[in-house]
Amino acid sequence: MVSFLIGVLLASFGLWWMLIGLCVVLGGLFCVWRFQFSWRYLLVVVFTLFFGYFRFALAIPHFAVGDLGFYKDLNVNVKFEGFISNEIRVQGDQQSFSLTVVKLFWNNNWREIQGKILVKTDRFPEFHFGDYLQIQGQIRSPPSFEGSFYPQQLAEQDIYAVIYAPRIQFLRVGSGDPFWKMVFTLKGWLSNQINVIFTEPEASLVAGLLMGIRTSIPKSILDDFNRAGLTHVLAISGYNINLMITIFGFCFVGAGRRARFFGMLCGITLFLLFTGFSGSVIRAAWMGFFVILSIANGRKGQAIINLLLSAFLMTFLNPYVLAFDLSFELSFLATLGLVLLMPLVENMNLFPKMPEFLREGLLITLAAQVFTTPLILYYFGRFSIIAPIANILFLPLIPLIMLVSFLALMISFISPLLAFPFTAMTWIFLKILLNGVHFVAAFWFASVQV
Repeated sequence: MVSFLIGVLLASFGLWWMLIGLCVVLGGLFCVWRFQFSWRYLLVVVFTLFFGYFRFALAIPHFAVGDLGFYKDLNVNVKFEGFISNEIRVQGDQQSFSLTVVKLFWNNNWREIQGKILVKTDRFPEFHFGDYLQIQGQIRSPPSFEGSFYPQQLAEQDIYAVIYAPRIQFLRVGSGDPFWKMVFTLKGWLSNQINVIFTEPEASLVAGLLMGIRTSIPKSILDDFNRAGLTHVLAISGYNINLMITIFGFCFVGAGRRARFFGMLCGITLFLLFTGFSGSVIRAAWMGFFVILSIANGRKGQAIINLLLSAFLMTFLNPYVLAFDLSFELSFLATLGLVLLMPLVENMNLFPKMPEFLREGLLITLAAQVFTTPLILYYFGRFSIIAPIANILFLPLIPLIMLVSFLALMISFISPLLAFPFTAMTWIFLKILLNGVHFVAAFWFASVQV
């Protein structure tokens, strides 16, 4: 499994020469220590390396006339029709969505076509999941910004074309997939209710922690969290899944092993529902499921194998996730930190006077951050000097905020008055968090750009 993942990773960046060099090194080691391991083992490793490399190569598309990608970068206006096939994302005065194209007008004829395109347009008029639209404009390849992997990140979603500020004509309300229609409707319903019971910017923070919606969080707050080394709190990944496992596991303390397992499984499922079953959260939840399954069976040593197996399966199904999906990478590393370091830090008996619920949440976060910090440093280019202090001070608040805000949200559907104590507690905890993070981030030595 590890050699397959290495092969995919090398192919992701076109490092064929490194693949050959690695095979030569393995062959040399076998010649030197030929009596230490079997040649069959060597063949398996080399085969899986090449298998991983070519699995990524097979995922690179080749467009024919029946594919939407065939008509991009022609510098002419193209007219096509399709239906919105994912959640509408709103940011500022713009909205974007994925359109599954079904037909295209070319050479004075409509022809059937397949493929997805990312549409970026004005905030209004509003569109909804399932709407059937006619769009006209120039189809382009996703732009390659310096230092980013934007085209590969879209390719992970099976999107190979974009269109900016097109002419859009609404044709009819499409039904869409009933399951996803229900999921996105529920997510919108929950998001609206959060805005009803909380004011800004607290509402944006609650929506980010519970539902993974970061688009409405003010940039100043995001910058503060970045400088304080708390970005992982707002990124939907294995960290959030681990916290949900902790919260629901704590609720079932004293119950049998099987009851606690199903309790933690319910927590993961609920978090999936709140976040709209997004691909990144599904992958994080899949990894978390393997871990709690291993723990429930009393085989913590199997957790690493299960984690690698889940990474292998997800990478085999979609090779782009390994190198170009930050949420997948954060989820894998956070879960690996949980599996490897949690037993060690628990044996150290850190923070013995802290309540068990808060203590376990803090230890999970610290264990996860050890493994995810290098990745965050690579992607965001900022090293937070004050991060260790900030994490110890403010991370115990995160599970509290998630739990109390969740209770406030659920009870508010019954009676906003009954939910008021939980709403007030959430507001207090969030004020402490926001003001505290802003205070430590304001120090000139808080972080350095690298």
